[in-house]
Amino acid sequence: MVTLALLALSLAPTMTLSEGLSAPLYDQSENGLPAPPREKELRRRRLADGDVADGERCWLGITCNNCQNTASFWWSKSFTACGTEPKWQDGKKCSWGITCRACENEATWWSEKRSIACGSQPTPQPTPAPTTARPTNQPSAMPTQAPSLVPTFTPTTQPSASPTLAPTASPTGVPTTQPSASPTPAPTTASPTGVPTTQPSTSPTSVPTPSPTQLPLNGKCYELGSTMEERDAFCSGDLVCARAGFDERHFGGCHQKFGSDGDYEEGPGLFGIRHHCCSRIPDVANGTKCLTGSTRISTCFKCKNAASYWYSKRSYACGQEPAWENGKKCLLGTSCNRCENKAAWEWKKFSYVCGSETNSSD
Repeated sequence: MVTLALLALSLAPTMTLSEGLSAPLYDQSENGLPAPPREKELRRRRLADGDVADGERCWLGITCNNCQNTASFWWSKSFTACGTEPKWQDGKKCSWGITCRACENEATWWSEKRSIACGSQPTPQPTPAPTTARPTNQPSAMPTQAPSLVPTFTPTTQPSASPTLAPTASPTGVPTTQPSASPTPAPTTASPTGVPTTQPSTSPTSVPTPSPTQLPLNGKCYELGSTMEERDAFCSGDLVCARAGFDERHFGGCHQKFGSDGDYEEGPGLFGIRHHCCSRIPDVANGTKCLTGSTRISTCFKCKNAASYWYSKRSYACGQEPAWENGKKCLLGTSCNRCENKAAWEWKKFSYVCGSETNSSD
């Protein structure tokens, strides 16, 4: 027994080293001297000591307990890590509603990146100097020292410093912003102007000015008037300015064609009917089956009268279903609602029947 006890004591250091619990790491090439800890060993010790720095991945509820700061989800790592992720700077691409939550500023569409990114896209660089192609809309800060010797080709925005010595011999080609020194001897006899003048003419024009241009099918019309009647007047022919669900109309409207710039198409698009447009008054007869909703396959907006559910067709159809006559079988609470007279149970037909109480009373 004494021999076995001495043998166990002699093997104890060897067993402790073989378990690797407290044995130091040795570099065999340095004559048994202690070697610097490896990276995995350093990380293990940091986890054990509870000083894991921010940004280090960890398992929530396990290794995250050793973080210096409370762990959170990091969108850039797609994993839980110690601390709080820094906010993303402007220009970094992100996914709307997901990684865009990490943006410092609200994400918007960047055309140069063709993607959604944090912040707003910077505006193009301004021109180095003002352009000289066109005159300014406002007069100069200081008036000229003296009037010009010859009249200008176009009227000035402000009157000259001193009046002209005498009125011009003939009327000017374009109206002036200020009245002439003396009236012209007679009104002009030329044709009406292409655009209305700011002041009424001396005498009425010989023919009235043409009416505004009438919009074609699918022309946008909502902004042209404040009432339904005013907007309808801008649509050509029998077209009316309509959008399904507005102005007590169940038809009309259009959507912008995908990828186009200002081209519109009748009916609902991918996101439904989006605009008031000049639309045809539908003429699909009552009883015609249709598909309700506001998707690309919907057809009920073409009905002459608003569509409703027809129990006899088990489908939506244009117009209102006629009341069911007496004696027609029905289901209580659903199709029996279409009975002209109240339905009741009939044992003979083993079903609810429209107008049974009326028939029994007769």
